[in-house]
Amino acid sequence: MQFEHKEDTINAIREFHIKNSFDYIVAESRPDRYVAKCKHFGAGCDWRIRASYNVKRDDWEIRKINGTHSCVSLLVSQDHSKLNSSFISDLIVNLVSADPIILVKALVKEIVSRFGYTVTYRKAWTAKQMAMAKIYGD
Repeated sequence: MQFEHKEDTINAIREFHIKNSFDYIVAESRPDRYVAKCKHFGAGCDWRIRASYNVKRDDWEIRKINGTHSCVSLLVSQDHSKLNSSFISDLIVNLVSADPIILVKALVKEIVSRFGYTVTYRKAWTAKQMAMAKIYGD
């Protein structure tokens, strides 16, 4: 898989984990490399991913994925640790751009329909403010 920017790569990894109720930790993050592994790495799950910048093609690519998640997802909470305001703002920027007065409750429902997690009103409100800043500037 190839991506234009490092942030796009990270967001793809994050979205996969949110949708599949897994969690991961970042093992290494440098300007030219990103390595993440399962939160339960070494305790039965050997999943690990490596992405790096390809100078020749001027893009980011996922170079290696070791194994699959063999751990049992224990995430049963209403929220996911990787579902933060910054990530949400990237997801809702088009909604906010189309309807700047969209209710925060509607944004919470959108996140529930996309990922199955209920984020707090505060997190959704912060994400909306971040999206507004991206659209209209600080």
